[in-house]
Amino acid sequence: MVFKSARLEKKFQRKGYVVLSLLSSQQVSELLLFFKKEYNIDFSGFHSTHFLNDEQLKRTVHNKISSILEPQLQKYLLDYNAVFANFMVKSIGKDSRMPLHADWTYVDENKFQSLGVWSPLINTNKENGRLGVVPKSHLLKKNYRGPNIPSPFHDFNEYIIKNYGKLLKMKAGEVLIYDHRLLHFSPANLSKSIRPAMNLVLAPQSASLYHYTNVSCFPAIEKYKVDNPEFYINYVHLGQPDKTCLRETISVNWSPYTQGYIDANLKTRAWKRMLSFIYG
Repeated sequence: MVFKSARLEKKFQRKGYVVLSLLSSQQVSELLLFFKKEYNIDFSGFHSTHFLNDEQLKRTVHNKISSILEPQLQKYLLDYNAVFANFMVKSIGKDSRMPLHADWTYVDENKFQSLGVWSPLINTNKENGRLGVVPKSHLLKKNYRGPNIPSPFHDFNEYIIKNYGKLLKMKAGEVLIYDHRLLHFSPANLSKSIRPAMNLVLAPQSASLYHYTNVSCFPAIEKYKVDNPEFYINYVHLGQPDKTCLRETISVNWSPYTQGYIDANLKTRAWKRMLSFIYG
C-alpha cells in the first residue's frame, strides 16, 4: 500500500500516478521566491539541481522543498520518507525538451515502490512545457534504471509518446505523485519565460536505498548500497560512486521492447482515445 485512501491507491496502482491539489498559494509563493533568490545559475535547455557540484546549494534546495512538501504528502501516503529534492527548470527554446524516460531505480522493486513527486511553481500550458505521462507504463516488464544504463524502449520513444502519451494540465500547487517506473516526458518550453518545477524522491521507510549504474561493463551493471541520503547530495552527475559502497555486480538479461509488446500492454489507452474521438 502506498496511499491511506483506498480510492487513491486503486487509481495509482492502475495508472501509475495521481494528481492532487496539495500546496496553498502562500506555499507556492514562498517556494517561487526561494527559487528566484537561490537559483542564480546560467544554463540552457533543461536543468536540475542534481546536475550541480555545489553540495551546499543542493542541500539547501533539498531542505527547503522537503520541509514544505513532505508534511503535506504525509497526509496521503503511508510510511514514506523524503530522499532527495531538487528543482527542475526549463529555459526557453527547443533544447529544453525532455525525452521519454523513467526515473532511476532507488529500491528493490521486487518488494517496494519508490515514488516521484513533481510540482510546477507556475501554471503549465501548451507553450511552456507541460509534463506528459504514459498511463500503465509502470506495469511494463522490470528493468534497472540509472546513469548510462540503456533504455529498453529507446527505439520507440516517439511512437509511445504519439500513441499513448498524455499531457497533464497542471497548475501551481498541484502535485503529480508517480511510480518511478512510469514513463514520462515533456515538450520544449516555447514561452517567453523559464518554467520552474520541483521534484521529490520518496522511498518506503523500511526499504534500503540502492543506486544502479553502468560504468563500462553492460550488460552487467553495478549496484551500490546507499546508507545515507547524503549520497545524492554528494553524487557527481553521471559519475562513478565510491567503490566502498559497491554491493554487487549484476548480470542483466536485457532485451529491448518490441512494438508488439508495447501495444499489447498499453493498448487500453489507445482504445479509450479512439472511443473518445468517435463518441466525444
